[in-house]
Amino acid sequence: MKKILCATDGSDYSKYAAERTKSFLKIWPEAKVIVLYVTAKENYAYDLVPDAVERYEENVANQIKEEVENQLFAA
Repeated sequence: MKKILCATDGSDYSKYAAERTKSFLKIWPEAKVIVLYVTAKENYAYDLVPDAVERYEENVANQIKEEVENQLFAA
């Protein structure tokens, strides 16, 4: 296997998917993991301030990245 797609939205189902991905990596350690995260668009009171929305979405992306990395690569 060359690539593994791990989709996440922070739900219990996606945590299970991360665990499955982790088990696949044990079998195919050379595989490249692609993480797809999905979040619902929130209606912000400050939607007219794009920089604030971008910062918020960047923070969410970093939190998801950290969570997935911890799930997949923690000992």
